[in-house]
Amino acid sequence: MSKKRFSKKFLKGFSSFQSGQQVLFEGKSANGVVKILGEYFGKSVKTKSDIPYFVDLIVAYVSKNCKTKSLFRVSGGVDKLRDLVDVVDNDGCVLTIKEMLEVGDIHILCSFLKKYLRTYDGSIFGFENYIGWLILAKECSKNGITKDIEEQIQILLQKLNEGEELLSVQIFELLSKISSKSKSNHMNSENLSIIFAPIFIRPKVVDTETLENAEIICKLFEYMIDNSKKIFVNKK
Repeated sequence: MSKKRFSKKFLKGFSSFQSGQQVLFEGKSANGVVKILGEYFGKSVKTKSDIPYFVDLIVAYVSKNCKTKSLFRVSGGVDKLRDLVDVVDNDGCVLTIKEMLEVGDIHILCSFLKKYLRTYDGSIFGFENYIGWLILAKECSKNGITKDIEEQIQILLQKLNEGEELLSVQIFELLSKISSKSKSNHMNSENLSIIFAPIFIRPKVVDTETLENAEIICKLFEYMIDNSKKIFVNKK
């Protein structure tokens, strides 16, 4: 894959984060807690995992249907996504998967989950931690995966708060399962990393240097998908 082609795909992943871009919904803070889709991250209608209920439902459904082709790559449609946002964006609103699927198919659920993750204030792994992840990605690119790099991944993950950690565990488990069925769904860990790396690992301001480092960031994220069971073994 050429760097030019790769950067173009990676840039698309960052498009929702640029200033001046219209988004379907925005996170709003209240008492320092991010509000997304009518729910407060970590304070919303929750399951025992402390993750917003609709996230649990979507992840479980997509995991069960992980052989579906082009998961997270095929758009569910802007209009349908807006419709689903309108339905869910009611305080205390708890929908079933059946009710969500009345708006669209599995791809709209994937689009909805991506939009939720993109709207999280500060990126899942944190704007302030981007340099740490970049340094690690450069070391990985130069020396390959070593025991020291695996330890550094754990150190960076320790900087996540409880909600971010639980959410990361759930998403990486899902991505790992999707990747394991890539012969059916055509979505291996490389494809998934191009989509999710800019959601989890990004600076507050995206510039040319960010795009120049896109490939090594995605390669590190790809490794994390492939080894998620080992990386997140003590974080469940």
